[in-house]
Amino acid sequence: MYELRHRGKDLPLLNVPGSSHADLPLLGTAADLSTAEIELSRKFDDLHNLIYAKGGIRPTNAAIEEVAKLLAVRLWDNAVEARTGRSRLGRLSDYSSSESKIGAVKDAFQTMLRDPQMGIQDTRGVLHSLWPIDEPFRITNVEVVEQAYSVISKLVESDVKISDPLGAAFDAFLSGKYDHGGGLGTYLTPSSIARMMTEVAFELLGVSSIPNPRIIDPFCGTGRFLIAAYEALARKDTSAESLERIASSGLVGADQSPQSIAKSGLNLMLLGAQHPRVFHVDDSITSTVLSQANGLYDLVLTNPPFGGAKYKDHVGIQRTREVFENLRGRAIDPALAGTALSVNLVRPGGVVAIVLPDGIINSQPFVELTKTSDIQACAVVSLPTATFSLSGTMAKTSAVFLRKKGQWSARTAIARIDHVGFKKQAGKPVPDPEGNDANAIPEFIKESLNLEDSSGDLTVLSERPLVCSVRSDAIESLDPARLDPEGTRDRAALLDAGGTRASSVITHSRTRRAGRGPVEPFISVLHVDELGNIDWAAADSYAPATDGQIATGGQLLVSLLNPSKFRASVVPWNVERVQCSLEFGVFDCTIDPYAVLGLLYRHDVKSQLRPLGSGTSSSRRRIRESDVEDLVLPPITRSEAEKLAKTVLEAMDAIDRGRKALESVYNASVADS
Repeated sequence: MYELRHRGKDLPLLNVPGSSHADLPLLGTAADLSTAEIELSRKFDDLHNLIYAKGGIRPTNAAIEEVAKLLAVRLWDNAVEARTGRSRLGRLSDYSSSESKIGAVKDAFQTMLRDPQMGIQDTRGVLHSLWPIDEPFRITNVEVVEQAYSVISKLVESDVKISDPLGAAFDAFLSGKYDHGGGLGTYLTPSSIARMMTEVAFELLGVSSIPNPRIIDPFCGTGRFLIAAYEALARKDTSAESLERIASSGLVGADQSPQSIAKSGLNLMLLGAQHPRVFHVDDSITSTVLSQANGLYDLVLTNPPFGGAKYKDHVGIQRTREVFENLRGRAIDPALAGTALSVNLVRPGGVVAIVLPDGIINSQPFVELTKTSDIQACAVVSLPTATFSLSGTMAKTSAVFLRKKGQWSARTAIARIDHVGFKKQAGKPVPDPEGNDANAIPEFIKESLNLEDSSGDLTVLSERPLVCSVRSDAIESLDPARLDPEGTRDRAALLDAGGTRASSVITHSRTRRAGRGPVEPFISVLHVDELGNIDWAAADSYAPATDGQIATGGQLLVSLLNPSKFRASVVPWNVERVQCSLEFGVFDCTIDPYAVLGLLYRHDVKSQLRPLGSGTSSSRRRIRESDVEDLVLPPITRSEAEKLAKTVLEAMDAIDRGRKALESVYNASVADS
């Protein structure tokens, strides 16, 4: 039936003279595309522009759906012709009028939906149509249909096998005049990230020793992870028979979007799957079909929904608590529920490769999970905010790799990707001149996991992209930011020199919120400059809408916001009390606070804080008071501390006097005028 099956040929990658990435509407895949895939993406981009200009589809976001339907019709018609020697649709040029052309496509679509050969099946073997039987074909503009049919016919008839053609279309549509205002509803994982995650997961799983691996994506979307898994197996010289069997029954997808299921099923058919196992569920977390498959899969590859306390289903939360035992609340982040589902689906020794927001990775429930004897975090790869920017979110996420009750890895790989091949500018992707870090990650992580225990607690294998190998029983955090090479080196050097943690000289103060009372100076983060000086004139006149917290003379203030621009200061001894922003951590000091301030502003101390924090953008990244207390400070004697404190205080007094002198001069100039 499926004439595209295994007829692919190796194609040159896009590094040939004269090629250009400048106009490619791609989600981070340009460095890996064949010339045929590039041409297909350009054609889809032209097609989307035509759809947008000519209309005929409302809303515009439905364009990808109609293109998928036409692709299904053309694939079906090609298979019918192969079986019977006669095309059911024929060439559109054979029809005499626009109305007859549109009518022929609509009739063919309805016939295709009823053909069992084009069915998809659930895990019980029940066949379903790609789209509901009463689903219409909506394109009414004949010019659009003809151009789309031309693009799709060349794809189906070509001897060149192009994987994920619907992904190429989706990428092109995302990059064009896509209506983001209504919300995409899908965070499409760039194919380069999906490939990277698959390669790392296969390495952890030892997939070469598994004859027929069972792989599932319970939030499969358009099937990008399933396609990445198929392609990775094909690169491992898997036989044609095994690939067909895996595509038909070894790759399983579920999703709550029927439209996504149709596209993922069609994508797998294009790979050669007979009745691919992808099916619709009302909720993956509570799906009985999925829960009955617990423990049956070798690998979960997925990108679950996430975002705040948005998941409220009682049954789903209860199932999540079976994995995260100390989880509290009537509403949770769906990413936690997705993680629990994924962990349940894999067998002992199985691997979960999952995209999670950094807030989840740093949360207490997740940290506790990875410290149990049942689940190990084998690797974490931090992703840049550009990764999902085209889908309408700037969330900071990571690819996390978990092993369930398997052989415990002696080492854990922690990595950070800074570039995924594209950046978002004016709502569209443009090539990142720094390239794509994802391609190098699998080999580095393989090297990391194969290091001997004698390699030490931490070994930096690469700085671009950052890849560190950490002894698993010595790991303190799964956050790749905490393994920044410069900060790590400075921290180690200070420890070697006899340095101690800041907690030995500072303690977070249990401050109280300011209530109504006398007007006091209010210090915001912006009133403290890069050297620790406070603009007291601005603080005296500042009147925020909300109260701050109380700080008293001799206490240390450290900004917990945006640690890349360190700001800290001391409330002078002669100031009884002030209000300060809640963005500050307030600390008591056991030595002179001005000496502590002098130590904190050292480059080799600030470098430890600079990469820390979690948040959706660099300017809103936050650290905790414990991060400040965990800094390593250089060794200092009491007499050295007294001398440093005196120097810092005198310099600050001089700056304050200079500021007051300038204000006096400027005010006098105004009065004279």
